[in-house]
Amino acid sequence: MPSSGERAPTILVVDDQPSTGAVIEAGLLAAGYRVTLRESGASALEAFRAQPADLVLLDILMPGLDGFETLRQLRGLPAGDQTPVVFLTALHDPATHGRALASGADDLLSKPVNRTELLMRVRSLLWVRRLRDELAAQRDALLEAHRQKEQLTALLVHDFKSPLATILAGADYLGRERALSPDVRDCVGDIEQAAGALERMTLNLLDISRSEDGALETNRCRFEGSELAQATCARLVRRAESRQIRLLCDAEVALPLEADRDFIRRVLENLLDNALGVAPVGTTVRLEARQEKGAALLRVSDEGPGVPPAWRERIFEKYVRLESGNAESARNGRWLGLTFCRLAIHAHGGAIWVEENHPLGSVFCVRLPLAP
Repeated sequence: MPSSGERAPTILVVDDQPSTGAVIEAGLLAAGYRVTLRESGASALEAFRAQPADLVLLDILMPGLDGFETLRQLRGLPAGDQTPVVFLTALHDPATHGRALASGADDLLSKPVNRTELLMRVRSLLWVRRLRDELAAQRDALLEAHRQKEQLTALLVHDFKSPLATILAGADYLGRERALSPDVRDCVGDIEQAAGALERMTLNLLDISRSEDGALETNRCRFEGSELAQATCARLVRRAESRQIRLLCDAEVALPLEADRDFIRRVLENLLDNALGVAPVGTTVRLEARQEKGAALLRVSDEGPGVPPAWRERIFEKYVRLESGNAESARNGRWLGLTFCRLAIHAHGGAIWVEENHPLGSVFCVRLPLAP
């Protein structure tokens, strides 16, 4: 029986025998349900179009449209595919029962209908439908919240790009001035590094957001991977020196790549920047580039706190951030950009993973196909 205060569910009863329909109607009304009674498939479909029911009790053997055809057409109506349907039949052979359930009915009741069994089946199916409707509403709310979040992210990223470009251009201009005092020059370097980090975060967020609508789009060209590795290290020398860290690049071997050069550069920048963020003073961060088993292998190693084995897969997931007890490591956020790195490398048919660096630290490895 419907709870007090709730809208009573509407049951559409379809049976060509008025006496049978009247008995079923009386039982449902006594239990507190609202009932729409029809004697043919065509009139039942017309009634459902005018006012969809919460559940349908449908006789199989009827002149004109039988129960099977009525159900088929009902499923094609708005809301009809979600409405529970119970077939009513005086036929008790297994073939009829099998066809009834195979046609998409939710349940089957034998005629003459037992009132207690009828009410139990109706109550159970309506409860399942209510749960399904609630889950669908929650899913829709979550999808809408996610859509709004991603839209906001895209707007913020777009609005950040212009002022960040201005800051970077200004810092670069000031850095070319010869008359700057050492303190001012260091300050300009700090501004340039901070703005560069924000730019990487902004681009990572944008690409991660875009990737949720499909794979990252790549703009591929042929280039030398070792030269890109050396140039990327050169751009981060000032940051390494400011932290008193040795930044070494071992990339002398030829590494012909056919890939999105900007994406690969950003992957290397993210990995190197993260390594510099956790490497203790006086230690070494190293970028190695070599050929291995017919592929390009890029390795960024540090002597920081390392990555626990249980986290070596999770750190590439969206919004996952592992922080060590080291305050400097936590502030720099070692795992910044790793989600983007994985997306970018996978878009090229490559692989990225993290290993232990003996005796201390981690090695982030990237494997990419060599250009043909």
